[in-house]
Amino acid sequence: MQMNSSTSQHPTGFGHRRHKLTLALAAALLAVVAIARAAEVRSFCESGFAIAQQLGAAGAIWTQQWGLAPATFFSCIAEPNVGFLNEGVTGRQVTQTTGAPVIDANLLLSLPFAGDITLTARDENNEVSGEVSGTMQGAFVADLNAAHAVATDTTITIRFGSPLHTGPDALIDVTSATGKFQSIHPADSWQWHVSGSIVIARDPTLSVQMNIFAALQNSALILHAEEDVVLTGSYTRSAPGR
Repeated sequence: MQMNSSTSQHPTGFGHRRHKLTLALAAALLAVVAIARAAEVRSFCESGFAIAQQLGAAGAIWTQQWGLAPATFFSCIAEPNVGFLNEGVTGRQVTQTTGAPVIDANLLLSLPFAGDITLTARDENNEVSGEVSGTMQGAFVADLNAAHAVATDTTITIRFGSPLHTGPDALIDVTSATGKFQSIHPADSWQWHVSGSIVIARDPTLSVQMNIFAALQNSALILHAEEDVVLTGSYTRSAPGR
């Protein structure tokens, strides 16, 4: 007995259309997964080193090198730690003093400041490949107590930064991200932590304490300033093609 082909087989093209529908659904699912992964909040701790090009009562200019080993003064709680800065990234921070200095009974100085920061990535040809720019507000905290300073015949070194207080030294609000960083979107303000030292010239006719106070008024007495830096916070990334 011969079977009727119209009842034993799928209508012409039905299987092909079903296959195309399956592929379309799979592609849509992959797109949803990609978007969801891109929207995941990532946390990070980035470590760097900075040297002051200018430092005084009115403000400061710092240049930074990023992509360094984790700073020993800071305990990173980012889990997982998904960083985005490497040794090809440098930074420039320009700040101005925004209020009067406060010195407590333990001779701990707190000096409010605000300013701008730019992190610049360069490729193998030394061409700019991306930048992250932002504004920052914080307080410069330094130990002015001569009993805690390291004095030689010609110099006096004092400490400043996070080890002297709780909380970040500044908060950074990202205003733009370009090039290789353009897909980064901060989830909140990023935190700035530093631990550094200032070397000042010593006048042998003055006490160590008076030398420290003199350097506050005369930036020419500051010979060198450097700091270990940690930038920490969280962000999301744009989905591919968005």
